[in-house]
Amino acid sequence: MDHDAVSSLLAAGFNSGPYQVLLVIHLLTAGFGFGGAAMTAFATRRAINDALEDSPESNEPVHPAAAAVAQRSNHYVLTRFADVSVYVAGLAGLAAVLLDDRWNFRQGWVTIGFVLYFAWVALAHGAVRPTTQKLLAAINAGGSERPAVGRLLRRWRAFDAISSLVIVAAIAVMVTKPGL
Repeated sequence: MDHDAVSSLLAAGFNSGPYQVLLVIHLLTAGFGFGGAAMTAFATRRAINDALEDSPESNEPVHPAAAAVAQRSNHYVLTRFADVSVYVAGLAGLAAVLLDDRWNFRQGWVTIGFVLYFAWVALAHGAVRPTTQKLLAAINAGGSERPAVGRLLRRWRAFDAISSLVIVAAIAVMVTKPGL
């Protein structure tokens, strides 16, 4: 990138082309990333229900192949699509705040939005995904892992619910801009 392009990008204002491009990138990648993660969670829920045939109390996998398919598709969608989109959304959001004089980190909504963003990323990578992989592996293992399935299923549901609430809170903060 040449010096003039960098200067132009840094001088961008709210109604400028570069700011608008960043905003569109931020919104699209946030939608693709968080939406992809939400759809993956939905598909995982469906696969778990299919694998356990809506009876997690028995912990007896009826169709473990459903969990195996979910495990492979989870890994693909999350590592190649949703994660990249979420990271680009965060970077585009940061760039948009830095480029527009109206936004700064002293505004509560900007700080809260970034805190929620990093909380979601930490929760997704540190709790939801490892628990999802353990749960699907336990379902795939069948009888030998039966006691673990119920415990992991309860943990996964809790982490998934918290993750969803964090995403909804982040969207609410970005849209309403409290304290502006």
